[in-house]
Amino acid sequence: MKFLIKISLALFGLFFLLLLYLSLKGMAAFTLSENEPGSRPEYSYAFFLPALDYPFFDNLKKGALDGAADLNCVITFYQIDANPLSLRMVPYSGADGIALYPSADKGITPAIIDELTQTEIPLLFLEHNLSHSASFFIGTNSFEVGKKIGELVQTRETPSRTCALIFSEKSPGLLADRSLVEMGFRQIMGDKLPDKLLFETTDRNPLDAEGLVYRLRLENPDLDTLIFTDPNDTLAAVQVLVDRNLVGQVEVIGFGDDDAIVDYVSKGVIRGTVVRDPYRIGYQAVEILKGISERGNASAFVDIGTRLISKVNMEMYGEATGEE
Repeated sequence: MKFLIKISLALFGLFFLLLLYLSLKGMAAFTLSENEPGSRPEYSYAFFLPALDYPFFDNLKKGALDGAADLNCVITFYQIDANPLSLRMVPYSGADGIALYPSADKGITPAIIDELTQTEIPLLFLEHNLSHSASFFIGTNSFEVGKKIGELVQTRETPSRTCALIFSEKSPGLLADRSLVEMGFRQIMGDKLPDKLLFETTDRNPLDAEGLVYRLRLENPDLDTLIFTDPNDTLAAVQVLVDRNLVGQVEVIGFGDDDAIVDYVSKGVIRGTVVRDPYRIGYQAVEILKGISERGNASAFVDIGTRLISKVNMEMYGEATGEE
């Protein structure tokens, strides 16, 4: 009788693993790059991204897909928030490498990261580096982002007295690295730091920044600088300032190069904006993973860098992007 129970449990376990494997395949947004007729992809890579429908992640995906097409690879995308178990199943999926964008999701635990790094599958972190000795990183140096923000604040005609630095769940990488952003900001500002430096966080609601600006202004009538780390928050906050005729009284340091943000910069509504390059992150992530697959090694830390767009360099920016 006990033997039959053990056999039943073993069969049930195998059946459960099979269901998990099929679930992993079913949850994937599988995309095969366009290769030469008759050619077969050399490698397959799994990309785990937050379930956030924002231009940043759309451009990152596009970069990864273009990289896969150029380098003859297959990319499979997973929404880590929606299916956290899929990350643990990667070793059974046949993937040759993992690109992971860590977020605040509880499914990404140190134990799972340790499990993955103990396998032979290379692990590449996107944007937020969890500093595991057996992993690789590509993205934006958050410390440098803080320094770029400080450079824009320093261009104010008068020193900032009360400044709010606002992180967001919509930009989980920078939210996780907020201490590095703050350190970079403080370093570049030096003895010119505002008298009062506030730290706030918005949630995933695109309009959460609106209510936050109203509250901050009410609680801090001397608020003169708002710093954002997400494009959606930037646009929502600017709309509040426009509606309340506060443009000029409260200056905005934005984030991202959305057309509307760049237009606000050209009009002087936004002092400047910090820009990342998600397309390049996605493309070079595939290059790094393939390099590891072929040579067994790659640079452990690749910083894509950031750039600033301000009214001062708008002409240069227009030439670089082909704008009139």
